[in-house]
Amino acid sequence: MKDKILTYLRQELYNRTISKLAGSKDGSSMYERYQLKRMNDLDENTEIIESGILDSFGLVNLRSFVERIANVEIPDEMVTVETFATVKRIVQLIEKIGEK
Repeated sequence: MKDKILTYLRQELYNRTISKLAGSKDGSSMYERYQLKRMNDLDENTEIIESGILDSFGLVNLRSFVERIANVEIPDEMVTVETFATVKRIVQLIEKIGEK
């Protein structure tokens, strides 16, 4: 589960990088190197929202992805910045929902 979520987040970073670079002429290689480092450094304890990897729209998409791969429905009240702060917390949330 953890690895699937990390792969999803890396793909989101990659897509955003490609999108940003498409319209850029200056400094693109520096930005690209920075984003590649962020993708490589991403782990289960990385702050997803606080670090800017995802915004509120990205959080909605992440929720849908997690529900689909974990075959769970996450109640609205459980979708918070705290519960989706890191991949580790998301996995804990899924485990908690699975216990019910």
